Amino acid sequence: MLYYLCSFQSSVEEAVLMKPYYYYNVFFEIQTKLGFVFFALTHLIPRSPYSF
Repeated sequence: MLYYLCSFQSSVEEAVLMKPYYYYNVFFEIQTKLGFVFFALTHLIPRSPYSF
């Protein structure tokens, strides 16, 4: 019982420590997807309203 409690606590601590990295990864992924969509709108689609 004590072992499970200790492992649970360590996993909680790990989750708390990893949370910023997780949020950063999600933000980076969203930013990359938005950048790709913007690139597609500006460069790949001819005569789109966003193409320069």
